[in-house]
Amino acid sequence: MFESVFAISQALVGAFSLTLVRRELDKANFLSVSLVLSIVGTGTFVPLALLLTPLHSVRVEGAILFLLAGFLSPGFARLLHFRGMEKLGASTNASIFASNPLLSF
Repeated sequence: MFESVFAISQALVGAFSLTLVRRELDKANFLSVSLVLSIVGTGTFVPLALLLTPLHSVRVEGAILFLLAGFLSPGFARLLHFRGMEKLGASTNASIFASNPLLSF
């Protein structure tokens, strides 16, 4: 039951955020939108990760690789996503972006 509620609420919030971002892309370019969202996400999740992670079990090599992957992967994907939204439109880009789980195999 909770899974269905979470899935529906995520779909609604995702559609709402997609329309908001598309509307704001008319005023700003995709680089500034990506930068703002990356800064907000980092400011939200880094403190949570530091509070909820037992630091005695973290190795430096693993932390460096994790940080590198965390900055490159979402940042690069976000840049491509917003550039596609700017060029192709929100509906076309959303249908392409929805195939993301197929590419994760």
